[in-house]
Amino acid sequence: MALRNLFRRPIRAALTMLGISLSTGLLIGGLFTEDSIEYMIDASFFRADRQQATIISTIPLSPAGLQSIERLPGIMVAEPFRAVAIKITNGLFEKKTSLMGKPKNADLSRIIDLNLNPVSLPDYGIALSQMLADILNVGVSDIISIEILDGSDKIIKIRVSQIIQQFMGIGAYMEINALNRILNESSLSNGAHLRFDNNKREELFQTIKKTPVIASIILQRKSLEMLRATMGETIGMSRIVYILLAVIIVFGVVYNSMRIQLSERARELASLRVLGFTKGEVSIILLTELGILTMLAIPFGLLLGYGLAIAVVQGFQTELFRFPLIVEISTYAKAALIVLLAAAVSAFIVQRRIANLDLIEVLKTRD
Repeated sequence: MALRNLFRRPIRAALTMLGISLSTGLLIGGLFTEDSIEYMIDASFFRADRQQATIISTIPLSPAGLQSIERLPGIMVAEPFRAVAIKITNGLFEKKTSLMGKPKNADLSRIIDLNLNPVSLPDYGIALSQMLADILNVGVSDIISIEILDGSDKIIKIRVSQIIQQFMGIGAYMEINALNRILNESSLSNGAHLRFDNNKREELFQTIKKTPVIASIILQRKSLEMLRATMGETIGMSRIVYILLAVIIVFGVVYNSMRIQLSERARELASLRVLGFTKGEVSIILLTELGILTMLAIPFGLLLGYGLAIAVVQGFQTELFRFPLIVEISTYAKAALIVLLAAAVSAFIVQRRIANLDLIEVLKTRD
């Protein structure tokens, strides 16, 4: 009986399914951002930058200066880096950025690609992120000009040896010794990424405060906590809005559809009650239709949600940022569950109206 009634009114059934599908897709579009952000946090804080802390020096550190950092209390590993402000030029294209020098096979602060695989820097030449390469309109083996922005007006010609696919930033990288060579300087660094013994944490921090050569220290854990707090405030509110909108749509679509069917078929349902059908059996006739439409609509809604996620990701793409498209199975499950719960609430309200039908009044009513 339920299927027969659906086929009798296919347009109404299709519109009901469309409303449920759109609400499901809306949920996916709102919930998937948490999956993508968690993926980026994992990539940035646990795959790429795995250090516990980063120190910035007030003056360039020589190898002897780096050794003095390694001798600080509790330091287990001190990995040097060098950052140089530059302007890269390729014909009419130019961009100011920072040239980062890292050890060839860095372990604490690594460069990773879109597949989260570590990238080994070339011995010669410069490596550019794909975003920066696109801005400059360059490819591998092209020659670019680098102007060192330290007041020296030094301009260096260098070959692009590698282009790296990354999620964030317009990065330029060189092996740290190769960077020092093109600058005609000895082995210098601006600071170091650290791994230390947590049991000597306080002693280390107190020593750093008394060390004038160290300008600042950045704690990776604190940075992650601040990022999560910021994301929680901004994304948390948007998630609530998406969920509320989706629930309102599902509730409105399902409730109104069932109310219309109840008003049209009240005489039929009342007749069944008179013939001996129980309230539950009569309710099942309408609720079965609701269940069929909801179960058919949810898969289409999940597909719509994935399409919406693709559109959102493309809209987020900027010069500095590439948002990954990550939708976990749990997100699909949450969206489906929320839709089912909203539909269940609508069904409960309609079922109460069916149970309270005035049989005599309904049967007196003319069609």
